Formats: sequence, C-alpha cells, structure tokens
Amino acid sequence: AHIGQFEYGIKTAFNLIQDRFGDFKMLAFTGENSHDTAKGKLYIASDVKVKNAQRLSEAVLEHGFPHHLTVSFGDITRELGILADFYGIEYILID
Repeated sequence: AHIGQFEYGIKTAFNLIQDRFGDFKMLAFTGENSHDTAKGKLYIASDVKVKNAQRLSEAVLEHGFPHHLTVSFGDITRELGILADFYGIEYILID
C-alpha cells in the first residue's frame, strides 16, 4: 500500500464513463505535482496543478464525470487519444 504523495512530476489524469445512451466518453488532462502542491495529507493521491482548472470543472459538470480519476506518470494524452479514436470513444482533452 502507498500512503502519501506519488512521485512528483508531470501526471496525466483520465476517466472513462458511459452515458445514459450507452456511449463512452473519456476525459483527460495533464498536471504537475511538486512539494508545493502537496497538501501533506496521508492518502493515496496526487495533488496536481492544472493549467485550466475552470475549463476542467466545466467539462466535469457538463459531461457528468465523477471527481475520482486514474492518474498515470508522465503525459500520455496523445496515446489516450489514439486509443479513444480506435474504439470510437468521445475524447475530451483539457489542455
């Protein structure tokens, strides 16, 4: 088990949902965490600073994404876009 912040650096956060019509949507964005972004709480998480928090919040509300996300080390938004395209998933990238 891991308690505390993951390794600092660039992260990609993403989430895959199915809407009420059965269609899939994927939200993805990058952010960066550092000693300055850490909240000092004991949990399994990564507090990240994002470039456009307002746009991210609007997308979450508009599309119905939950506030829990999967986090990956590094920027894998390009690869997620290719995957979404291959499977016909609506890809919502917040830059």
